[in-house]
Amino acid sequence: MSGPEGTDEAVLLPLSPGAGDDGGEAKDRQPPISLSYYASLGVTGTGEGCVEHVADGSVAFLVGRHVALYNYETQRHRFLLKPAKTTEIVTFSVSKNRKYIALAERVADKGTTASEVSIWHIDPKAQDSSPVQMADASSLPPAKRIRTIPFAYLSKNAVVSVNFSADNRVLASLTTTPDPYLYVWQIEKSPCRLVAMLELPFKPACVTVSPFSSSSLFVGSTSSVRFFKHIPPHQLKPIDPMAKRREYRYTCHAWFDHDSVVAGTADGDILVFDQTELRKTLPAVHGENSAIWCIAVLSRGFLCAGESGFVTLFERTYEGAFFQVYRTVQTPDRNLRVSGMSVSPNEETVVACSDGNKLLAFSLSGMDLMTWPAAAAAAAPPASAAREVSFDDTRDRDRLRRSSRAGSGAGGNSNNGGGGGGGGGNAVTAETFFKPLAVTFHSDLITAFATCTQRSCFYTASVDKTVRIYNYARRKLELEAVFDEEISALACDSAGLRLVLAFKYKLTLYCVLAKALQPVQDFPVKHCKEVSFSAGGHLFAAVVVTKIFLYNSHTFTCIGFLSGHSSMVKSVQWCYGDQVLVSGGYEGAVYFWRVDTCRRIEKCEVLTKAIAHSVARYNEDTKNLVLVGTLKIADNDTPDGTTLLRSFKVAPNPTTLSPPAHPAHPPPAGGSASDSLSQSMHQPIVLGVSSQQLLHSKSHVAPCAISPLHKVVFAGTPSGQIAVYPFPIVGPAPCLVLDAHTKPVIFVVLSVDERLLITVSEDLSL
Repeated sequence: MSGPEGTDEAVLLPLSPGAGDDGGEAKDRQPPISLSYYASLGVTGTGEGCVEHVADGSVAFLVGRHVALYNYETQRHRFLLKPAKTTEIVTFSVSKNRKYIALAERVADKGTTASEVSIWHIDPKAQDSSPVQMADASSLPPAKRIRTIPFAYLSKNAVVSVNFSADNRVLASLTTTPDPYLYVWQIEKSPCRLVAMLELPFKPACVTVSPFSSSSLFVGSTSSVRFFKHIPPHQLKPIDPMAKRREYRYTCHAWFDHDSVVAGTADGDILVFDQTELRKTLPAVHGENSAIWCIAVLSRGFLCAGESGFVTLFERTYEGAFFQVYRTVQTPDRNLRVSGMSVSPNEETVVACSDGNKLLAFSLSGMDLMTWPAAAAAAAPPASAAREVSFDDTRDRDRLRRSSRAGSGAGGNSNNGGGGGGGGGNAVTAETFFKPLAVTFHSDLITAFATCTQRSCFYTASVDKTVRIYNYARRKLELEAVFDEEISALACDSAGLRLVLAFKYKLTLYCVLAKALQPVQDFPVKHCKEVSFSAGGHLFAAVVVTKIFLYNSHTFTCIGFLSGHSSMVKSVQWCYGDQVLVSGGYEGAVYFWRVDTCRRIEKCEVLTKAIAHSVARYNEDTKNLVLVGTLKIADNDTPDGTTLLRSFKVAPNPTTLSPPAHPAHPPPAGGSASDSLSQSMHQPIVLGVSSQQLLHSKSHVAPCAISPLHKVVFAGTPSGQIAVYPFPIVGPAPCLVLDAHTKPVIFVVLSVDERLLITVSEDLSL
């Protein structure tokens, strides 16, 4: 999805197959709102080349289905949105002069999927001419598509790697098995011309063009590496540098000189190739069997990183030894695997990508001041593999002197872009050396999401046993708390100063402090999967299977419980000034409850036994109830597991109805929506069918939100799209669709002022 190419505007897209029969009508409707991408959290994909600099202080990486251009100095985003026909962006590559970016895409073409490479111009000096949607919109430049390379008649397989030559005249690309090929394209003029291609005898992983000669290429895979020479006009000559030598498991590589390459292995060795031959092996750089996953070349040498969070800087010797270790550092998290690195053009800052959905930044000058605590020294590689060198070069002494003065002048831990030195001449520790960027997100499935009305913050909990508080106005992570067990549910009060967290065997109320969460009270509630604060903050509801317990958040006492559902309650919502509670269950029932009497209002209920409701949202002004659920049993042409959207009109006002004289009880078997005064507004709308078992099947989700101000409904789909419907819903055709995520959407939430729409997906992106 994209608007005018290179902008952040959303345009109309057809919903995924099965989403509605009159999708063509949606194209004739004027969308009631416009949406533009504002910010994102998380990184999609890891590995070599997962993050690259597009300018000093700006990096590009994949997030969801698009490419994010993020300035980590100003913390502003711009997004390079995929075209409407593109189903996936597989990988990307930034040119050596940082002016162009090549995207390897999968394109839907006449019912089949083909590959395509598009080249975009992202000149950092270009003036931003896109419309400003927010007051603090990013100043990163827009992008414009200038070339397209179709692979429809060459290969149906995905393009897994692309790389520019130094003069931007040649682009190399690789397609994967079952027909792996190396392609060399001349892209100086349009249309692009294929100048050479060659079938490969192994499954390739990465291709790079020598920055010193566009006729030299290097292809790496897990089992083999090859040099290639382009001999005009159309010949590619392979050269095996490892003939009759030991077999390695290769992980990464990079050019450092004419016909010279360094390659990393899964055994932890660094191989130095020169003149297409193996010249030297640096064994066990980070210890035995500690794999090297990424290499980044500098003017003074290269950086390598891998398992256990080790990062090593090698300096060139211009002798037979080629390189020697200058300094080795390690991240605070010893279990972290650094899978990708990018060095800024001025070689001051390095941004590293880890497998924990994190981007870390550090300064190269800060490595001179790095000190190791005793625990880190014990885990360090052998002295032979990580020895330090003396400062024989005057430039090194000057650089160290300048960084020391900069650190003392900052008066503390002031590090620009994640690097820099400590204050007052103190050495830098690992905790202050590695700075997580603000786009870092959870490393595992998000289980809970909440917002508050008096702070511009949202709160998330995850299976990774962390709770994160993010300020979306300041674009800053305010607090991250780590626990000893998983958090299954979370809720915050209207002020955002109190949190209720649900663990396996208890429920705990916390106060939010500046740098920590302070526990206040534990509640004996086990296996709670859903919790919700009232609008006033004096009550909260905790769901335990079929019962809903109501607690006073000031006296910490249980004031009652709601019992009537015959299956697990999946959703609760407070309304009418905290007098009424709306609950939706897995059995397909939606009930309205009077909080003061803890009784069900019988005339306001909906029962659809074939649908397991995951979220119920009620609007007080229009008396409309919007439901999202999953079809439990196949119905006609609709298979089971289909996600459906329904809307009901609740005729009476729940606050004017008297509760029944008898205790609440479940409706009789065979009941339906017609037994109450609620009536369906339309036929069920198909949002999509999941092709795999959903990761959130054991947790509660909320992929729906109502915007009374804009009079629309936002619904997340199993394919990762965001469908927008007019509210009240009158038909199955959406007026707007955003193709945002790569996996099912599990949370859709609006900010209090309804200016921001926040979506969370199973692909660990927000």
